[in-house]
Amino acid sequence: MNATRFTSTLGAGAVAGIAAWSSWSHMVATALHVGERPEVAYLLPLSVDGLLVVELLSRRGRAARTEAPSAAAPSTVDATDDPTRPVVRAPRESAPQRRSTAAKIGRLAARMPDASAATIAAGAGVSESTARRHLAATRAPEMASAEA
Repeated sequence: MNATRFTSTLGAGAVAGIAAWSSWSHMVATALHVGERPEVAYLLPLSVDGLLVVELLSRRGRAARTEAPSAAAPSTVDATDDPTRPVVRAPRESAPQRRSTAAKIGRLAARMPDASAATIAAGAGVSESTARRHLAATRAPEMASAEA
């Protein structure tokens, strides 16, 4: 750990310590003032501030899981602690775009205009009711333009 990081961590720890003491003493004084039993008044700050600590740790864990580089796109960060050196990361490959169900059914209906809903559903890999629903939405504009 370099000196800048150590100093930043120490400063943040000092501020957090002062805030924790202030929060603790204020919460205890308030609880005692409103008539809470002393054992409850002294444990109350643990439940409130402890909940904040648990939430913070869960966020850090979630962030570590979501920001971890994937095996397909390894990081090319140099292991040195030189803060002036720019960090270069390999670009991530995007997942292939999946065609929507409506697009699949529309494409199949255009290719096979006389096909039944069951045939189109089988071709799109969806249930017959899903195919009927999308076919109705696809064919409604055609019906409206034919009536006009």
